[in-house]
Amino acid sequence: MITGPQILQARLSVRWGPAELAKRAKVPLSVVLRAEASPGEPAITIAQLNALMQALRAAGANFPPY
Repeated sequence: MITGPQILQARLSVRWGPAELAKRAKVPLSVVLRAEASPGEPAITIAQLNALMQALRAAGANFPPY
């Protein structure tokens, strides 16, 4: 499970603002903000989570395996 703080840390590690992540993941900014604000599993769709993770991985961020 990927948590909101992990998404935030990954975004910070690639030096993007929330708007840049939203743009690259092709999701609304509100999705990024909601995901990062969640202390546990983000309240976003699996497709949105996958888009965020894919964009971050493409930029060099790492996540633990599921």
